[in-house]
Amino acid sequence: MAVKFEIQQIITSSSKKPKPYLLVKLLNQNDKFWITNHSRLNNIELIKELRQPRAADENNNPRFDLYALTPSNRSDIENFNLGDIVELKPGNAIEFLQPWYRIEESNRSKALENELRKELSPEHQLFNNELKAIAKREDTDDVLFQFDNSERYAVVHLTWKNKNEKNHNYPRTEIFEHWTDLYENRILFDYREYND
Repeated sequence: MAVKFEIQQIITSSSKKPKPYLLVKLLNQNDKFWITNHSRLNNIELIKELRQPRAADENNNPRFDLYALTPSNRSDIENFNLGDIVELKPGNAIEFLQPWYRIEESNRSKALENELRKELSPEHQLFNNELKAIAKREDTDDVLFQFDNSERYAVVHLTWKNKNEKNHNYPRTEIFEHWTDLYENRILFDYREYND
């Protein structure tokens, strides 16, 4: 999900260093967000770094609501204006990129969850875990499951044998501890590979 900011200041420089950057204010102070590889501010790619500069309000009290964000391409700073409301993506949730797509229908999700339960042997690392199917690759049998009430995810390559696998290594499974881990190490990787 996108997180919104207001541009408070645009810092530019004629020299090569430092790179130009934006001082932005988080609009909803309760929002949490992450800067990942391929993070974009209004579709302008950012450098994967987040700084919180020292700043003071009109009463000289420290401000903790400003963040410095740096566009990857130096000339992209020209696409922003003071006071603009901008969106950070992915922000605070997974953004699915091709070939991944979100599973919208609960019937489809339930069917994939049932198939997974059929395939898991008691020795498999996912056995006895509550998992919800939330996305699927359009070109393979890879399904993304989210652990119940958790930020953990599993990408599982279903075998479609409709029964327990004898080998506890199947169905093949890759675990991710947080959505940013999943996004950077699987979603982006698959996106780049798919589009090459």
